Amino acid sequence: MSEDAVIDAVHVANGPKWQLLRLRSAADVLDARPVSRAPVETDVGLAGPCGEGAEADWELRAFFANQHGALLEDPVTGSFNAGVALHLFETGLEQDGYVAAQGRKTGADGRVTVTRDDDGTVWVGGRRDTIAAGATLSA
Repeated sequence: MSEDAVIDAVHVANGPKWQLLRLRSAADVLDARPVSRAPVETDVGLAGPCGEGAEADWELRAFFANQHGALLEDPVTGSFNAGVALHLFETGLEQDGYVAAQGRKTGADGRVTVTRDDDGTVWVGGRRDTIAAGATLSA
């Protein structure tokens, strides 16, 4: 990813203190190649607008460092989506609602629906699917 792909860099806090890099396009988000290691307190995410006719309006990716400093990608992240939503609404980049795609680089294909009520309340939601289930067996 080239430096000119970064349009904005801001902090968005909704629980975790995310560092949001707003990129010029969804393609830039998907092309990003993050480093493999980072300080443990690293919570960084990328957001870029999708083009006309796409299934979503924004492409997102969220990364966090585990306790060993390995940078991991989260398939779908509620707190990051909420922080991005507040940023997009406050800056006027979105008005009432949109759909975000997240997880394509992890093998997931998440869709997050974001809406804003007349009173300014932001709602972040989506559908979930169980892909594995298990039970604890007694010895």
